[in-house]
Amino acid sequence: WEELLKTSDDSERIPFIGSEDCHFQSGKKVIVSFPGAYGKAWNFLTKKARQYHADFATTCVFLPDCTAEGFGDHVKTGADCGSCHCLHLYGKQQYFGCAWYDLWLYKTREAIQHQCQLMVVTKRDGSLGRSQ
Repeated sequence: WEELLKTSDDSERIPFIGSEDCHFQSGKKVIVSFPGAYGKAWNFLTKKARQYHADFATTCVFLPDCTAEGFGDHVKTGADCGSCHCLHLYGKQQYFGCAWYDLWLYKTREAIQHQCQLMVVTKRDGSLGRSQ
């Protein structure tokens, strides 16, 4: 799958809402961030993990389009619940929503609580994606 990261800029839609909490165990490696621009590599990785019944864990959440559950939903934050996560993630409210962030945050906190080893996958040049 590393070759897909090195050679492909083609992305594919990624429908994924993270691993179930039971996959988070002490010392286990957990991918907490993966650049959505590498959808083809992500889909390959998760397909192989299922194919070989690998014990794969991640907190990553991808809502690829308006047909995905949670797409366009917003989670109000702050003392007065007057804004949503979009403000600190993107600077303004976005049509695709920020509910995904609330789910990602919950799952990442679960992985931390279970003392997992957190892993961040970056772009080829070492930079992070827009929501990483």
